[in-house]
Amino acid sequence: LMGLIAFDLQRYDIAEELVKTAVEEQDNVPNFHFTLGRILGRQDKKEESIRHYKKALALNPDYNDALNNLGTMLFSAGKTDEAFEIFARILKTNPDDFNALSNTASIFYSQGKFEESLTQYQRALAIDPSRANLHHDIGRVLNALKKPEEALSYYYKAKKIDPNEDIYALIAQIHLEQGRRPDAIME
Repeated sequence: LMGLIAFDLQRYDIAEELVKTAVEEQDNVPNFHFTLGRILGRQDKKEESIRHYKKALALNPDYNDALNNLGTMLFSAGKTDEAFEIFARILKTNPDDFNALSNTASIFYSQGKFEESLTQYQRALAIDPSRANLHHDIGRVLNALKKPEEALSYYYKAKKIDPNEDIYALIAQIHLEQGRRPDAIME
């Protein structure tokens, strides 16, 4: 419990120490390994994080959050093929898993497979249209597909949900690229 409180307070060093102690005392508790995986991931200790997610899954193969986090950490560690396999495994049993869809879309994007990325992002968006980052990501994909006007519509949706300076810059950039300097200045 204290480890989770330290985690919530972003005191990852303290959280790590406390949860490692719990793991040493009870190595057979999947949630302890899952939590330690999260803590280590936040500290950019990717290999250790991966090891603990795998341990959580060895103890409980149906631990979907551990599976999703493992895939995310593998992708972050540059292990794209392994990450893709994890997300494909999740989608095989749960084709509407939001995290697996958006993470698969990110992998496709990183590989330059923009059409596949767009399809996965749109499937995720159908599940939860309230996420600004999804609208942003779809806009980014559409821009990569040389569809700036469609990209703008998604950037504007993202801006409406969560106005931040990054989205303003992306909107202004498209206006500038389209020769609409006054519109860019307004952003």
